[in-house]
Amino acid sequence: MDNIESRDRAKKIYYILAFVFIVSHVLFFIDEEVVNVEDRVGGLFLLTIFVILIAFTIKGSNWVKWLLTLILLEFGVLFIFAGIEIPSTNFIILGIVYLTFAVIPNLSSKLKPISIIPEKNRQLIRIEGHKIVDGKYQIPSLLDRFKALILDWLVLFNILTLFIQVYSLFSNIQESVFYVVIPLTLLYEVVLTTYFTTVGQKVMRITIRKFKEPTENINLFQSFFRTLTKYLLGFGILSIVAAYINKERRAIHDLISSCVVVGK
Repeated sequence: MDNIESRDRAKKIYYILAFVFIVSHVLFFIDEEVVNVEDRVGGLFLLTIFVILIAFTIKGSNWVKWLLTLILLEFGVLFIFAGIEIPSTNFIILGIVYLTFAVIPNLSSKLKPISIIPEKNRQLIRIEGHKIVDGKYQIPSLLDRFKALILDWLVLFNILTLFIQVYSLFSNIQESVFYVVIPLTLLYEVVLTTYFTTVGQKVMRITIRKFKEPTENINLFQSFFRTLTKYLLGFGILSIVAAYINKERRAIHDLISSCVVVGK
């Protein structure tokens, strides 16, 4: 009963925040001094996307909540730096509104109950003869893996956007951006997959383990070759096709690095 009441309370607060966000967005894009007709069409499309994501977030989708958060962070940073460059106070204010609406739902304890949804059942399998003990080895669906992949792309995109915007204030970004993009991409997934989890893996409750010893984390060498293969094969999209033809749902980059993706 307490969970239902707290979730209803969280919904009411979220509705208020959503209303303030939508009104701020509309006021910005109807201002003739700030945007032209083409920008208004784009603003309307963007608002439609936000409303859809907000609706799914209120229904309890934790993945959509994080998707919305990362998209808002991206646009918030872009609007603020655009406001600094133009300069335009309205752009900066809208960017702050975006960032605020992105951060508050993830920090406020009163809004956390909105993401409480029933646990999903996952497929339990044997891995190389290892016995399943209390459902320890769970294989996440390919959809869950794809959702984690999308979130990690957005995290990297946010980091790179912030770096580019800050660096461009002081120098020409074109000469050095590639020296940052590749190492940052590799470091993000290699280090976090080895010692922790990436943001996408954390949200979707999955982790990467050694195939022959699923209780052990992979090492840096395995993580590096897994990540390198993954991005060489279409950022993981082409590689994951192989997961349809083996019972452990291992993608090509999993097979090469002797890894397996398991649920937490």
